[in-house]
Amino acid sequence: MICPYCETEMEKGIIQNRSGSFYTYDFRKHWFRSISESDYILIGKYGWSKESCTYSYICRKCKKVIVDYSAL
Repeated sequence: MICPYCETEMEKGIIQNRSGSFYTYDFRKHWFRSISESDYILIGKYGWSKESCTYSYICRKCKKVIVDYSAL
């Protein structure tokens, strides 16, 4: 994948979190999944299996990460 910011080749990798990974719109000091599903987007499932990984691309030059959560 080519970085949309600096146009160099990005490295493919994964983001992993044993408690699941979520994107939220606002900072939360304490995270609880009991909030409304409209307040977050699931980007990585709970667990230690391959299914708990979220594929991503990193650009070491401009220090950007692009996350692909379409495989969930």
